[in-house]
Amino acid sequence: MPTSGSQAGAEVFSLPRRTGLNWPTAIAVAAIHAGAIAALPARARQVIVLHDIEGYTHEEIGGFLGIAVGTSKSTLFDARRAAQRFLKPEH
Repeated sequence: MPTSGSQAGAEVFSLPRRTGLNWPTAIAVAAIHAGAIAALPARARQVIVLHDIEGYTHEEIGGFLGIAVGTSKSTLFDARRAAQRFLKPEH
């Protein structure tokens, strides 16, 4: 399975430029999103990181994790919904 390298760090450093946020705000947003990802079950966390952060296809993820392409897709869908619920403010 792939590991995070300097590419992941490059994404963090480009966050203010890509979003227009100042550094303190960008760091806070990144930390909140990291918390949402950390709260996911292990398999969901693996799939969302591999697909949305590392940029792998569902076919590649299926090969890495030994799961079907459809399972990768449905796990990603469920992971995104769970992360959205984590990030949604309480009313």
